[in-house]
Formats: sequence, C-alpha cells, structure tokens
Amino acid sequence: MCTAAVLELYGKEVNFARTFGEVEFGELFCYKNSNGLVEIASNTSSVADMISVAIGDVVMLR
Repeated sequence: MCTAAVLELYGKEVNFARTFGEVEFGELFCYKNSNGLVEIASNTSSVADMISVAIGDVVMLR
C-alpha cells in the first residue's frame, strides 16, 4: 500500500497508519484491512458519526 498518497474525504485529509495504536484517540486514519481493502477508521470513535460519511460516498486519493 502506498503511504505517500493522501486520502481526502469531504475536504479532510486522512493519513495512513498500520494499526489503531499508531494514531491519537479520535484521530481519523485509513489502513489496509484483513481483506486487503483500504478502510477509513478512527481510534475509539465512529467515523460515520464524526463526519457524516456513508458507504458509497466518494473519496479522493491524490
């Protein structure tokens, strides 16, 4: 997985991390899940609640 790319969701940059432990509590990040897909997550918070995102919403990778 390319960690130099920037994932953007509704104008918010989301950094890559390998594990939940690599980010601060409540911080948004993305990681490669066990299925090999990129997943957007937050350490101890719901991403959907934080930024009103839903399955199928558009993300930008640059």
